[in-house]
Amino acid sequence: MTTWNDLLKPGNANDFFTREFPPFEPDATAYSRANAMWLAELCRLVYRDDGRQQFLDRVNLKEVKPFNQEGTQAFLVEGPSFAALVFRGSDDLQAWFTNLKIRPDRLGNGVTVHTGFEEALDVVWEEVTKSLGKVEKPCFFSGHSLGAALATIAASRIAPRALYTFGSPLVGNREFVDKLRIPIYRVDDGHDIVTTVPPAELGYVHAGQVQLLHVKKGTLDHQSWFEPPEFLADHAPINYVERI
Repeated sequence: MTTWNDLLKPGNANDFFTREFPPFEPDATAYSRANAMWLAELCRLVYRDDGRQQFLDRVNLKEVKPFNQEGTQAFLVEGPSFAALVFRGSDDLQAWFTNLKIRPDRLGNGVTVHTGFEEALDVVWEEVTKSLGKVEKPCFFSGHSLGAALATIAASRIAPRALYTFGSPLVGNREFVDKLRIPIYRVDDGHDIVTTVPPAELGYVHAGQVQLLHVKKGTLDHQSWFEPPEFLADHAPINYVERI
C-alpha cells in the first residue's frame, strides 16, 4: 500500500539503501537495471532535508556538494567508481501543478523548453558547473518529477555518461529532444500523472527511451481515502525503487 507520506514526504523515510542493490555499472551506456535502482534510490534520498550522509555511508557514497537556491535543490554524490548529480522534485504536488508555467521559452534554432524548468535550473547552475568541473569519475544525471525535468535540461548543457529520469514531465519540443545526443532512460510507472504534463498539444514531447514499470490498467480504482489514487500513487518515489 502506498501512503500519502510516501508520495508527499518521501524524505521522511528511514529505509534508504536497506534493500539489496546489485553493483553499479559505471561504464554502462545502455540501460542498466542496476544503475536505475541506485539512481532511483538517490532520487528518493535527495528529498531528505538532513542526515543524508548516514544513509550514503551504507553503500560507500559521499555527498560532495548540496545545492539549494530559491527552492531548487540537488546534490552531487561520489562513490569509488561513479558520481551522480541528482535533482530533487517538489514536496508540494498541489502547488507544483497550480504554479506550473507551461509557456515554452525559445532558445533559438527552433528549440523550445519549459520556461519554469529552465528558470529553476538557472538559479543553481553556476554552482553545479563548478562542482562538475572537479568530477573525474563517470557522472550520471538523474531526478524524480520536477527533478527529472531539471536533470534533462542540465544534460542538454553538460553531457553526462547517461541520464535516468523517474516520473518525468515533458520538458521541451521535438527540436530540443533531437539535440540531446546522450543516452536517456525515462522510467515511467504506469498511470503516473506527472508524465502527462505539460500538454503535448503545446508542442512538448518526451525525451529518451521509455522503461515502463507496469502496464497501464483500463480503470483507475481508488479503494480508500487513506491512500492516494493510483495516478498519484504511481508517482511516489518508493514505487519507482521497488518496481524497477
